[in-house]
Amino acid sequence: MSQSENIAVVESYLKGLARKDLSSVPFAPDITFEGPLMPKLAGRETIVGFLTSIFPFVKGIEIKQHIVDGDYVATVFDMETINGVDHVIDLCLVVGGELKEVRAFYYPSQGPRQTTMLPSTLDSGDAVCPLRLPRSHFYEGCSGCVTASRTLHFRYAE
Repeated sequence: MSQSENIAVVESYLKGLARKDLSSVPFAPDITFEGPLMPKLAGRETIVGFLTSIFPFVKGIEIKQHIVDGDYVATVFDMETINGVDHVIDLCLVVGGELKEVRAFYYPSQGPRQTTMLPSTLDSGDAVCPLRLPRSHFYEGCSGCVTASRTLHFRYAE
């Protein structure tokens, strides 16, 4: 695919996130998503579920720049959230017109917060999502939030 076609796929993802409508995003069935404070997620249904769970926190996206190298598109953008503006770079792999991989790198608007590990014996209501989502918006598919399969939960220190 051409550079402009690959950019169009990535922009459909970011615009869909901003519009809170991912129905026109060409996610590959085996897409993966990985961020700095969360484990790798895999599969279209899992990724769409996770992204849908953060809709209430996304207020807007302003794309700053695309850098293209073959099938990879690195996109620099600002994501306005209810917590402020996060400066983000997503490294995306586009294969055959589908978004196959997203690796997110960002600087939260409130600066880095200290993360502490807590034992898995905590009640799930005591854990806090690494993405700063309130308990009511935990995404059950995210093992960085609340999960029985991990021995540690993450919690931001106050």
